[in-house]
Amino acid sequence: MSESNVRRLVHALLRAWWILGAVALIAGATAYLVADPGEPMWVGEATLQIDNATVSRYPGLPVPERVLSEVQSAEFKEGVLQEAGVAEGSLSFYTTGNPQTEFHVRYIGPSEETAGTVADVAARAVVAKYLEMSEPELARTRLRIAEERDMVSVLEEAMSDPEFTSSQLVDNRYRLYSVRMSLIVDEALLQQQEGALAYQGEPVVTPQDVESERRRAALGAALAGLAAAAVAVLVHERPQATRHEG
Repeated sequence: MSESNVRRLVHALLRAWWILGAVALIAGATAYLVADPGEPMWVGEATLQIDNATVSRYPGLPVPERVLSEVQSAEFKEGVLQEAGVAEGSLSFYTTGNPQTEFHVRYIGPSEETAGTVADVAARAVVAKYLEMSEPELARTRLRIAEERDMVSVLEEAMSDPEFTSSQLVDNRYRLYSVRMSLIVDEALLQQQEGALAYQGEPVVTPQDVESERRRAALGAALAGLAAAAVAVLVHERPQATRHEG
């Protein structure tokens, strides 16, 4: 097709702008009126905080992507719904931030109470899954803590040994101080590791925007009507362009 004929077709579309607009408007309005918005639904959302600094520092702690892949399974979701005592609704998980700073739970169900309950149960289940996946790393920290507590007991008992010389007492006191400091650090570390994926708030429940489906249907119909009208205009104009080419 020559450049002149392309311009002719473009000009034909521009001349028929009111036809294109009218068809798109009618198609969109009809789809909006006909579309069924469905039953009112409720959205329950719970947010968990991700401590990326801790997760990235210890290879034994699962990164958010690993936790997300585990909880996305149909088996996990089914378990959550069973625990919450519901048999319907849409449950999903996603993370936000770069790197991820929040882990989100989203449930869409038929009632406000159900939406909040499922979101809360799901958030706690995510934390439990994280702790389960973190167990090897957490076990190593707990073992150090247990050993340090035992050492503190031994050293404290030794402080009352009448056979200790003054220099031995000084050395023992220094060792006791050192082990106590290590114990404090490791206890704080365990708490930090266990809380690297933490759920601390109540779920937020809001009514779902039932009009969104109708708006999407109207937009889709309007675009389809616009495209169909444009094709009709071009088909009508095409024979004239072909004759000019001849």
